[in-house]
Amino acid sequence: MPFVQLTTGLPVPPGLAGRLAACFCDALGLAEGDVIVQLVPAAAGPGAVAVVVGRPRPAEAMRESVERAGALLAEGLELDPDLVFVSWPDPCVSATGRGALT
Repeated sequence: MPFVQLTTGLPVPPGLAGRLAACFCDALGLAEGDVIVQLVPAAAGPGAVAVVVGRPRPAEAMRESVERAGALLAEGLELDPDLVFVSWPDPCVSATGRGALT
């Protein structure tokens, strides 16, 4: 079960956490409710960081999930895509709101 921790100093619109969870479920082929999203307020500053923890999945699915999540967060938080970073540190898959980095 993947766990996503979203950190931002911006107000998070209602329903965005659920949409983020659904985004990961869809990209990873998981059932609804199989992804947990935790919102962690940041002290200040623009931008958003999401870190995913969970057992590794197929590389292409992991890459797709972080790409989709980056785009969703940029849109949902009305951020410049360069101010969004999504990472699945193990095995080092990451993206900004513009797409995959690794």
